[in-house]
Order: sequence, then structure tokens, then C-alpha cells
Amino acid sequence: MNFAEMSIKRVQSHGEYLSRHFDFAGKATVDIGCGTGDFVRWMTEQGAAATGIDTVEMIARAAEAPKIGNEKYLVGTAQAVPVEDACADAAL
Repeated sequence: MNFAEMSIKRVQSHGEYLSRHFDFAGKATVDIGCGTGDFVRWMTEQGAAATGIDTVEMIARAAEAPKIGNEKYLVGTAQAVPVEDACADAAL
């Protein structure tokens, strides 16, 4: 293997990487700083009960996209996450 071959890394999506290490099916997940909700919808497609948290402006943009399933969005920040303690299997 030459240097060029050793320095090339396969780029993975967040979802591809995380799904190798975490089974989302049946899990409660929270995406803090969810932006437009793309990852929240992806987690919902994987079977998670996903909640996205972000600013009013970003939640409004996330809500414009068609719902995938039971995903929900809440206004909040990483400093003041608007969910109960220990309510999720994973927070991202």
C-alpha cells in the first residue's frame, strides 16, 4: 500500500457511523441543536422516538418539512434542555 492509499479515508455520514454503534429502534433520542431537523427525521426513520431541540427560528424551519413519524421539536438550548432528566437513551 502506498502513501496515497493510506491517507485516503472513507467519509461516513453521521447516520452511517452512529448506526454501526447504536441501535436506534425503540429508543428515545434527543438531538440538541437539531437545526432543520434532518437528523431527527433520520433517527425517526430508524425507529427512534426522536426529539429535536433548537432556537425558535430553527424549530420553525424544521417544522416546515413533512413529518416522518412521531418526531417532535422543542425550543431550547444546550444550557437549558427542555426535557426531563434521564428521559432519553441517547442525546446528541
